[in-house]
Amino acid sequence: MSPKICSQINNFSNEDFLVLNFAREQNLAITQENLTISSATKTSKPYTLQSLKALSLDTLLNKKKGGGGANRHYGFFRFDSKANNPKSPLNPWGYIRVKNEARTLRASLDSILPAIQRGVIGYNDCDDGSEEIILEFCQTYPSFIPIKYPYSVEIKNPKKEENKLYYYSNYILSFIPQGEWFIKLDMDHIYDAKKLFKSLYLLKKNTDILTLSRMDFYIQWEEVYIGKSVRGYYNRAGDQTLRCNLNCKYYERILSPKLQEWGDQILKGKPTKIQLEALQENYHSYEAKVEDSYSRVYRSELCHYHFPGIKKRREGIPQNVLPLKEFNDEAIGVEIVPKMLEKETILSLYSRFDLAR
Repeated sequence: MSPKICSQINNFSNEDFLVLNFAREQNLAITQENLTISSATKTSKPYTLQSLKALSLDTLLNKKKGGGGANRHYGFFRFDSKANNPKSPLNPWGYIRVKNEARTLRASLDSILPAIQRGVIGYNDCDDGSEEIILEFCQTYPSFIPIKYPYSVEIKNPKKEENKLYYYSNYILSFIPQGEWFIKLDMDHIYDAKKLFKSLYLLKKNTDILTLSRMDFYIQWEEVYIGKSVRGYYNRAGDQTLRCNLNCKYYERILSPKLQEWGDQILKGKPTKIQLEALQENYHSYEAKVEDSYSRVYRSELCHYHFPGIKKRREGIPQNVLPLKEFNDEAIGVEIVPKMLEKETILSLYSRFDLAR
């Protein structure tokens, strides 16, 4: 990243770009620096954002040549012409799968816009309004493609291959061209698009992989708590990754009392004897991404907030949470910008969700 591009990125906020995108949705001219505007969605709860540099950003972007086409939305990628290249890691596809996430969906999708230019949004078995939100979003931002999976996805004892999660994952993945980059994104997260986009510069070879670090946040009575994963309260390498599509595919992972070792759980090709025995009994079918070859794995700074407790199947707070004010880690000030852990910041992001659903 050149010093000029770095300076331009650092000079503007996620909200500056989102406000411009919201104004564009509503055909509103940018005439003032300090601008507060509401999102224009009709399928989810609108929320309001403020930009302190709306006019400066709009003026700068309008001066730039080759802005990427009239249909491209606003984002940090507009500062770097290399992000116009569909083969560049600066221009990855968002790889998104959705099932009944209407509470968080639109706010999460909006949050990726200043970093991600395009994407595929697969969805299955939605009956909570998620489909309507996806179709509205893709109509507004046509570089995102809605893909309705034609089969039901079953985790426990799926009837057919088409009903298995790994099969569904590969179906959605098939819409991403070979040789182009994609990043797995989940829709119960709010992404810090500036930090996410800057992390894309870490990738040098098409065999490199970027993993996104994350934290899990729970909210109860206006108090913020941090969830604990197997990696601790700060998950330094989560399951959201950026990689180049070099014949990538997911494998089936079989969870059964008969299969205790990771290697036994992954079904690649013809099932082994013990796998066949597990498939004849009660089992759960998941997905697994097995890395066949890669040069180097990079890890991002903290660049997104995970709110797992909002999904109805996960409502409530686990017993092992830690109050936000008690969290202390050597990563603070190094990998974690302190402002990201301010209570007011987290509650402000949380307020964007459509929790009345």
